[in-house]
Parts: sequence; structure tokens; C-alpha cells
Amino acid sequence: SVNDAVHFWASVDRCRDSDVEPERVSRKLKLTEYKDCAQGSVVKLWTIEGGDHSWPEDIFPAGRRTRSTTDEMMAFFKRFTRQAHGAKGTTGAPAD
Repeated sequence: SVNDAVHFWASVDRCRDSDVEPERVSRKLKLTEYKDCAQGSVVKLWTIEGGDHSWPEDIFPAGRRTRSTTDEMMAFFKRFTRQAHGAKGTTGAPAD
């Protein structure tokens, strides 16, 4: 299930938060976010109420406007880097 997957990643990232409650962000959108994780990592679950299996519309808050799902995903992934296998340093740490 989705909840099992989120709990798996929160465990892998050694998040200290437990039983995080979803926060309503907009009429159709809820955010469950684990922030207190190892090496600055973050685990997020966006829930679109009434959503189906199609690509969502532009519903992510961006100030007084909204932005696309693709832009939201890319902004999240750009915050983190992954080093090559065997490289020294942190993996999954936020990018500067």
C-alpha cells in the first residue's frame, strides 16, 4: 500500500517523526511530511483527494498561484544529490 511505502522510506531515511498526520494544503491536496530524517533527507506523500490514475492538473501551491505536478516533483528531487557507488561523503543529503 502507499502507507506501507511511505513508512518504509521513513524507516530507511531514519526519520524520527512517528505517526505524522496529513496536513490539508488546499481543497484537494494533503501533505504527509517526515522532516526530521538522517542527513537532512525528507519523505513526502502528497494525497490528491478525488484523484484517479491520470496525471494531475496544476494543483500544487506556489504563492498565490499553482504549479504543475512535474515542476513540484523536479523541485523536490533537485534538493538532493546521490553520489556514485563507493564515493565518500553523504548520500541523499540536500544539495546546496
